[in-house]
Amino acid sequence: MGKIKREGYAASDQERASYVSSISAPIRDFKGGVVAALCMSTVKMRFKGKKVEQVIMLVKEIAGKLSKELGYTENKANDSI
Repeated sequence: MGKIKREGYAASDQERASYVSSISAPIRDFKGGVVAALCMSTVKMRFKGKKVEQVIMLVKEIAGKLSKELGYTENKANDSI
């Protein structure tokens, strides 16, 4: 959990389904609590190299924008995952 909190996302490599990889990022509310998550999944063979880094950045960016819409501002004291 510490790594997920530090990096701001979680990655899954065939953990829930064979041949499927995914990236998830938390969506936070105005109190800093996690109220949802944004997840992007794809077939593992399409998820290689630079594409992984691009997806991580995109998922984190969109989750951050959704969090802002819910009133979240960074460095909330109650941030939890």
